[in-house]
Amino acid sequence: MRELFAPYGEDPGTKPKEVEPVLASLEREYRAARSFLREYAHQLLAAGQKWLGAPRAAMAKPVAVNCGGLHLRVSPHRIDSDGSVVTLHFVRTRPSGVAKRQFRVLRWMLKYLAESHPKYSFLGNITVLSTDRSESVSPYGRLPEDFFLVPIANALAAGDFQARPNRWDCPKCRHFLYCPA
Repeated sequence: MRELFAPYGEDPGTKPKEVEPVLASLEREYRAARSFLREYAHQLLAAGQKWLGAPRAAMAKPVAVNCGGLHLRVSPHRIDSDGSVVTLHFVRTRPSGVAKRQFRVLRWMLKYLAESHPKYSFLGNITVLSTDRSESVSPYGRLPEDFFLVPIANALAAGDFQARPNRWDCPKCRHFLYCPA
């Protein structure tokens, strides 16, 4: 993604050229698959450049959101505004899982953005480069008091990584590689 997006405030003119060194580092283990991986990487870059309409762009300015007492800093890839409608765009290389956690978190965040800025309506958009598909995301309406994301987010912010109930769930967690549980 860094080949497509420069961090906010940095000049997008110079690409970091990370694809080739990463592929070269896979020499021994993935020698047979290297040409396929290179082709896939170039397809993703081409899809991203098509979506951007440019070889590379700077990320949009990060947005500070207070979601139920939890302060988040969200970094969308692009922000579009059409009058009072604001759309936050995010790009992924692969589709999210069946549970679509990113969609739920984005809907949750959009709800709080809409509440804190009532003059605007907020939408989200997630584009998947590998499938060249985009999905619109609308904010949640009313949430129950015990909405499941609030305690999870507060626990992660506090550094509380509790072990999962069984050994089959831990390897599926995205925090598996650095979780102390």
